[in-house]
Amino acid sequence: RPRSKKQKKNLSTSSPGGHPRSDHPLRASCWVEATALLLLRFVSKTAPLGYLPAALILCSQLFIVVPRGASAVLLQSNHPATFGGMSKPDFFPTVNEKWATVGPPGDETDAAKFIDAVTHFLPIFDRLGAVFFPVKNDVGGNVEKLKKSLAAHPAGTLEQLLKNEIAAGTQKKSDSASIALLWLKRALQFIFVLLTKVTEGMDANKAAKEAYETTLMQYHGFMVKKTFQMGLMAAPSTATMLGCLGADPATVQADMKKFVDLANPHMVKIDGFLKSNALDDASKA
Repeated sequence: RPRSKKQKKNLSTSSPGGHPRSDHPLRASCWVEATALLLLRFVSKTAPLGYLPAALILCSQLFIVVPRGASAVLLQSNHPATFGGMSKPDFFPTVNEKWATVGPPGDETDAAKFIDAVTHFLPIFDRLGAVFFPVKNDVGGNVEKLKKSLAAHPAGTLEQLLKNEIAAGTQKKSDSASIALLWLKRALQFIFVLLTKVTEGMDANKAAKEAYETTLMQYHGFMVKKTFQMGLMAAPSTATMLGCLGADPATVQADMKKFVDLANPHMVKIDGFLKSNALDDASKA
């Protein structure tokens, strides 16, 4: 049936779903939607299984993100200080208390306390939104592997746990504590570099991209790399990030710096141990 001029005009100003474009100010342009579908298709065929749930969430989120980065869309609250209508306490004070119990960086790392500290840090990714879900998935999965390994082969420290695997010749197995700690270390290095850059004054959106380029990117294959890079287009600004982590931005930033100062020396020590024991496998995901 022929359409009237008025109907044709309405169609030309409608979104792909048939709604007026003005009703969807955050809908992505068609190339972002197409890219998201292609990424999801390729990642499902080529990426490690652990990345698939995160890739699915991330690609679906790209349908409502404008190419220039609508970071607020990917955050899980309408107001940065509230989540689901409920106020959340500042994030870092409890986390800092846990990391302070891990012990001096010069000593071997208490395995149980380290795992507990990382577990308490994990909810930061829920606060920061879907753009960081791949990292959350990676960190959470490797924490669970460490827990299972420690339960099966009790050891007082992370170093002793890995030494036992080296002695048994199991350090290269996919479910080993050695592989889990290696990838956990890499993911945490990414977030530590990001937070450090934010405390030094760089905007969080730019800091996330630079942190990825200097840490995780070198260990990612083509499709995993493109998935991360696409997601980081929508990384939050500093103001949005700080708002998601507490009520007062200045306090949050000070607590963030304290966290990095507490936790990063342990990452440096673990990195050194992995390299000195030939456990720093350069294979890409």
